[in-house]
Amino acid sequence: MTSLAIDGSSNISGNSAGDSGGAIYVDWYVNTLTVNGSSNISGNLANRSGEPWVAAG
Repeated sequence: MTSLAIDGSSNISGNSAGDSGGAIYVDWYVNTLTVNGSSNISGNLANRSGEPWVAAG
């Protein structure tokens, strides 16, 4: 995946994960992550990282 876009009025909130990436988890490289418009990423929880997480490898 070369790019990931959260567009328009997307809402990613109130999610949880047992390890990483309560909001977004990508298991490879992402060159560009774009959050635009009135999109919201908030209130996500994980044991390691609640925000977007990229595990490159």
